[in-house]
Amino acid sequence: MTVPSSLQVALAAAKAAGISHDRVFLLEGNVDGFTTVQSLLEKGRGYAEDQQTAPFRVPLGKTNDICGFLTFSSGTTGLPKAVMLSHKNAIAQCIQLKDATVPEKKNQLACLPLFHKFFDYKYGNNGGVLLGSTVVKIIDVGTGKELGINETGEILAKGPQIAMGYLDNPTETAGTFGADGYLHTGDIGKVDEHGFIHIVDRIKEMIKVKGQQVAPADLEHLLIGHDSVIDCAVIGIKEDEYSSERPKAYVVVKPGTTPSEDLGRHLMDYVKERRIRYKWVKEVEFIPEIPRNPSGKVLRRVLKAKSSPTGLVVKDASVLSKI
Repeated sequence: MTVPSSLQVALAAAKAAGISHDRVFLLEGNVDGFTTVQSLLEKGRGYAEDQQTAPFRVPLGKTNDICGFLTFSSGTTGLPKAVMLSHKNAIAQCIQLKDATVPEKKNQLACLPLFHKFFDYKYGNNGGVLLGSTVVKIIDVGTGKELGINETGEILAKGPQIAMGYLDNPTETAGTFGADGYLHTGDIGKVDEHGFIHIVDRIKEMIKVKGQQVAPADLEHLLIGHDSVIDCAVIGIKEDEYSSERPKAYVVVKPGTTPSEDLGRHLMDYVKERRIRYKWVKEVEFIPEIPRNPSGKVLRRVLKAKSSPTGLVVKDASVLSKI
């Protein structure tokens, strides 16, 4: 099942899987030669009453933890996994935080109301507030200690809409869906004093520089703000098997701009002026295009798998010996 804008991708996938075109349905819109889900529903309604299938009901005495849908992870850092989603619905608006400013409220469940003064462009740099019946907590990545408001760590979430686990993959399920019912999202972020969630990056993509955590997205947003850069991706690389990682930037320059040693050094100085030392980019490679999946996510594993440079590489030799 697909939509017109993704039809060509769906057809290619169907062909690879041996699925004929008459088994490709459109969830919306109309394209000549393809059946829409709406037309199938209308066809079904046209059958006699005794030929209709009754709506699904949870059997008496059973719980509603029933897999209703299978979706797949994007596979940006590894192979895609089938995620089992239940059909539960959400109803309330709550968040769990350790509020260091109010000792008596530590580790308590607090409901945060939605205020309309917050519907403003200046609050647009976040992931929004929680869905109903959802509880989150932020934990330190290294120690697992619960953190408070505006403290950055891994985001854990619990609620009726959280997936049931990975299909036929108990090892991944146990590691991601904790015994306490919280999903380890793998996202690094924080919750501010208004209840808005800010996502910084993914744990798997964090760069470890001498014990410090560096978010690639932070450096990517910074570099894309430079007048000469149209796109970029940052990964962690090692000098040898004993050293810590250091950030490397893959940069796509804007039309009319020529990659050069001077530009590479200028971009590294640009980062130095705006970020703390352990976040400095130690190497820039100019490439024609950043590898991304259909949804736009950077395929860092493709960059990490590169065996040799494909473009001009500029290294910051002045600081390599100190890292």
